[in-house]
Amino acid sequence: MPNLSEYLLRRFGIEVTMFYFDTAMPNEPHIHVRFRQRSCTMTIEPDPRTLAGEIAPTAERRARSWVRKHEADLMARWHDARKGVPIQPID
Repeated sequence: MPNLSEYLLRRFGIEVTMFYFDTAMPNEPHIHVRFRQRSCTMTIEPDPRTLAGEIAPTAERRARSWVRKHEADLMARWHDARKGVPIQPID
């Protein structure tokens, strides 16, 4: 489960990950976002929304903005992760 955004992690302390063979919400492409001691699960498309959990509002807005910007890359990685293909960071 590699971190997908070095930019968000370095600049804001927000970690974005995707699990291989994640079956928690199998029909919904999603990522996991951690900020400080809290985490949430966020959809990738068509418009990022929080499915479960809660993080600080500012961190959530930054993560949503990043997801919108990288939607195509995230979807490609989602399909790779579902097949067990190694996931590469986006930035």
